[in-house]
Amino acid sequence: MPRIDLADVIAAVSRSKRYRHVAPQVVARLAGEEIARASNAADAEKRTKRRLHQIFGAYHMAMPWDRLLGRLESVRGDPAGFRAVCAEVMKGHASTAERIAELPDFYNRIFEITGRPESILDLACGLNPLCIPWMNLPAGVRYTACDIDMEMARFLEGFFALAGIEGRALLNDLVAGPPEIEAEVALVLKTVPCLGHQMEDVGAMLEGIRAKWVVVSYPTKSLGKVAKGMERTYRESFGKMAEGRKWRVREV
Repeated sequence: MPRIDLADVIAAVSRSKRYRHVAPQVVARLAGEEIARASNAADAEKRTKRRLHQIFGAYHMAMPWDRLLGRLESVRGDPAGFRAVCAEVMKGHASTAERIAELPDFYNRIFEITGRPESILDLACGLNPLCIPWMNLPAGVRYTACDIDMEMARFLEGFFALAGIEGRALLNDLVAGPPEIEAEVALVLKTVPCLGHQMEDVGAMLEGIRAKWVVVSYPTKSLGKVAKGMERTYRESFGKMAEGRKWRVREV
């Protein structure tokens, strides 16, 4: 079997239009895993892209990030207008699109338990930081958003500036481990099932998050809007994950 060069596979995947903005560390990790199973470089590239589709491509939607920042800029200083544009942008992402109907009750019920945090760590965040106008956070809150999409991270940096939030957006591969950043509340929304396909013990990763409270949510429907008993399945899955761990669990 010919030797497959990791750098060549990473470069080939990173040149693709669909995956060129995925964090390099994620592409490198998946390519390294798939090379061991591949018959040649082309096969390794194909396998890596298939894995990226499972964790990124299936959820990703191409967005005109600069134009969206321009729209937010045009309503800066207008709270109602800013919220309206945030809601419109969130509709472009499968995860946050279905959360819009729950705002602001979604965060009110969470913060009734945790208190209004002065620091938030939003992991595998997607566009969730755009929910900030509904969170009623205290002045001076520190918000750190982490994702594997480089273009989305750039957009979120601009969003924080326009929203007047002390925030930053970082690239992070949760499979390699959460960032060493402390926060009062960490959000891990609708990402545990995806992580479960990539790592043996998601619970260990959750334990490594440096936050007093970790908020974990699960999808109740597939991307095709089918329930398929997911609520019961994920509730049982989380219960098993929590067994033997010193967690105090509250379900909302």
